[in-house]
Amino acid sequence: MTQTVSEPSFIPWMDQGLFLAHEAAGHHAVIQVVWRYGSGVDVDGLQRFLSHLEHGMLSRLVQPAVLPMGRHQWVRVEPSPSTLAVHAPPIPPGDLRRWANEQVQLPLDPARGPGWRLAVQPLTDGAAAVSLVVSHCLADGTATMMAVCDAVAGTRRTLPFPAPAPDQRLTRAVAELRQCARDLPAALVGLSRLAGTVRRAPRSATRATPRVAAAARAGADDAQPPQQQGGIVALPSVSFRAEASAWKAAARRRGVHRFTLLAAFSAHLAVRLERVHDGTITLLVPVNLRKGGADLGANQVALATVAVPVIALQESLADFQTTLNHAVSRARQDGDSTTALLPLVPFIPRRLVPSLGELAFNSASHKPVTCSHMGVVPDAISRIDGSAAEWFYFRGVDRHVSAENLARRGGVATLLSGVVGDQLLLNVIAYQPRLVTDSQKLEQIVAETLVDVDLSDAVAYA
Repeated sequence: MTQTVSEPSFIPWMDQGLFLAHEAAGHHAVIQVVWRYGSGVDVDGLQRFLSHLEHGMLSRLVQPAVLPMGRHQWVRVEPSPSTLAVHAPPIPPGDLRRWANEQVQLPLDPARGPGWRLAVQPLTDGAAAVSLVVSHCLADGTATMMAVCDAVAGTRRTLPFPAPAPDQRLTRAVAELRQCARDLPAALVGLSRLAGTVRRAPRSATRATPRVAAAARAGADDAQPPQQQGGIVALPSVSFRAEASAWKAAARRRGVHRFTLLAAFSAHLAVRLERVHDGTITLLVPVNLRKGGADLGANQVALATVAVPVIALQESLADFQTTLNHAVSRARQDGDSTTALLPLVPFIPRRLVPSLGELAFNSASHKPVTCSHMGVVPDAISRIDGSAAEWFYFRGVDRHVSAENLARRGGVATLLSGVVGDQLLLNVIAYQPRLVTDSQKLEQIVAETLVDVDLSDAVAYA
């Protein structure tokens, strides 16, 4: 089955901002899905899955603009016969987490390719693992799930993007100038909003970054994270699952919905990770803005910001649920703190792009925790070789990130979840200098946090 969709080739401001932020930082985020097949995989079925992936949402790259203030464009990648990467020899099942982390660190380039990788690793117990790693510049978690489910179903998309044209710089420059003129009114509105944001920003916040950076440089040798190679940190990660009915029942006991309990779990996790500012936890909740399956944006989300007083976690969660619902609805309708600033992305110096988000969300000082829920994910996600995997998990993770960078950011904490069949799948990634620097410690903290929400007996770890 072939599905044809239509979309302009200029990438959305949000996607260009993410691309430039990753470029400026020297590292970028990826989405990873890992499947485990208890009796090995059907290699022929997996090869068909790979072929369909190459004809879908992932068959594109970012073509950077010719002009300094130009908009980047999507370009189509023509599928070519690919051989499935099967790693040998088999590894012990206990090494699966290490192998998954290694897959995250392999070279990816959303502009030159490859923008994603699929690999198979046999295990010594007769099982096999499959890893799909996708550049976040090409697809967020929802887009990756769409691409996987399309490939399982055999759905192929004809993307309406041109082929790369490095020899047509003049033509591209003219098109970028025309687009720049169309974008200018929105950029002027963004400039006005940015000026207001800067005026309202606390003076201490605007001066925090140099001091934090200096502290990070001074303390980088003291942290000594055990999962480092050449200064690059393998971010601690824990994946687990619960019966969706058990999670729903626990939420009902607290008088709230299932998603509210997920957010409350994230807030409790923030407390145990010491990610609290002035007695308040800051939750960032991605809100999906896609308008159906024909939406080809890579990152179609707004971030709802929710301030949670620590004391509120010990009381009824009804007020918290009201605040959460209001923030999500407002983000879905009006966007987030960066929405009006996004038209500025092509016009500001590239090294300053990461500062837009930090300024808007006070991320350096408030130490937010991201709570992302993809809702109900089709069962097809587990059937990449034609049969259901024994288990699988998904996560969003930064790659090529250093301990110094993490110290400067004040650590990181994210929760990604989704419902597949009767299971709620969750992944937690967190790094807190001198507190959580390995997965064993993080698993301990996750277990303690599950006690906080009365779910410690309903969870199995991947």
